[in-house]
Amino acid sequence: MSGKFSARELFLLIAGLAVLLIGSWGLVVWLTVPSPGSNDQAAWELTVKRLIRGQLETALNATEIRKPVTTKALATIAKRLDDGLRSPLPYPVEIVVADLPEINAFTFPGGLIVVSRSLLLHAKDPEEVAAVLAHEMGHVAYHDSANSLKSGLLLASLAVLTNNQGAVDELIQTVTKNAFARSVEDRADEFAFEVLTRAKIRPSRLADFLASLPESPQGKFVQKNLPYLLDHPAQQQRIQKARQAPFTGNEDPLPVDWAAVNEELAPR
Repeated sequence: MSGKFSARELFLLIAGLAVLLIGSWGLVVWLTVPSPGSNDQAAWELTVKRLIRGQLETALNATEIRKPVTTKALATIAKRLDDGLRSPLPYPVEIVVADLPEINAFTFPGGLIVVSRSLLLHAKDPEEVAAVLAHEMGHVAYHDSANSLKSGLLLASLAVLTNNQGAVDELIQTVTKNAFARSVEDRADEFAFEVLTRAKIRPSRLADFLASLPESPQGKFVQKNLPYLLDHPAQQQRIQKARQAPFTGNEDPLPVDWAAVNEELAPR
């Protein structure tokens, strides 16, 4: 068989490559995360949320915790924070508790916020949890998770189009492992300070929580001596800003029995 192409075969090959190139470019344009605030943006984020929600436990390798006392407590906290919003969030927030060993919380597109059981057990009171959730609500308000996925556009698009389990799992891992830039985290903190103040919760509650987090010796050295290497704002800088955030009047304690939440979540 000859290794040379005939003129007709060469034409068909070039034409096929051109169609493939144009089609691929059109697909990328069509799948690009729309601009924040548009109807297309909302539809895209809610579709991603639905896919993630359906495979969250598998991708995180963690059981979702559905406990009545905890669920009611988080609803009470979320309601107080909603009352402190200057304007509604683009999506209603859904808070999910996952049985993860790390003290962590992260936000997915469409208003899905995941908090670990370890975080809730570590927090000394519901006001500290409110501070963490207010920060995560800042990411929801500014579409930060959706924007972070633009770097993994084809992965996100594949998940949306095909509902492929492997693609959705990778999408979830991408969101949980992505670190936001300092400016993004700073903006979410500032959002939290305002919401907490309007909700009659001291912004310094975020400082209390951050200051209580366990930290490795290496992490302390980097934050003290090489803060410019960090993607996140240095912990001490965030703590200082939270403590300095203005707050007048008296804090209105959340009507939550935190001891009962701890008892319900305690490992058996």
